[in-house]
Amino acid sequence: SNVSIAKVRDFLSVLQDIGDIRGIMVTRKGYQKGAKKFAEYYNISLKQLRRPDWDESIGDITTIVQCDPVHRLFMIDKEWADEHDFSIEKYRQRHVNMYSRKADYWRTATHLPIETIDDNIRDSHGNIINTIDSLGLMFLEKQKPGTIILFPFKDGWVESRYWGPVRINEVKFEYEHIIQQTSFNLAADDFVEAILEDALGGKTDYVPKY
Repeated sequence: SNVSIAKVRDFLSVLQDIGDIRGIMVTRKGYQKGAKKFAEYYNISLKQLRRPDWDESIGDITTIVQCDPVHRLFMIDKEWADEHDFSIEKYRQRHVNMYSRKADYWRTATHLPIETIDDNIRDSHGNIINTIDSLGLMFLEKQKPGTIILFPFKDGWVESRYWGPVRINEVKFEYEHIIQQTSFNLAADDFVEAILEDALGGKTDYVPKY
């Protein structure tokens, strides 16, 4: 049961016998209203010790991640796609399904990512006419959030990892600034062995598990 005023009064007598000392009383239950008033008047500290509840939180953590990705995208030649039975629409829809955060962006995207096995852009005869990295360096000089630069090709090909040579009409570089904020609660029973609460002042101290 909760500690009564009689227990606190008995404790005060012990403190007065010792002299020049402050008392701290600890219980796992609680204190009756009269006991709290009596202890406060005589400057006795009342503490309640308990284990944390399973759903109790001791705070939360918020993480903020900022990144500045540069997207390298390609406009796939429609004639090449038709000849190779490649559905640009299905490929676009795949990105809509995979990246829900930017689903609206991918639904209307004219340029799509292609995983290439090298950095070269070739013509139909296999001659290297440019490299993706060199185009990217030109883009980096002007980049800021929202910047888009297009490099058109009349006869441009890239070697894709999954479909072989793919004819492209444009290479698109797009700079994006992303701020992602995530918050999660710290569950008390994961970190705290016991909670020590001040029955008078409301201050709480945590006894860690480790």
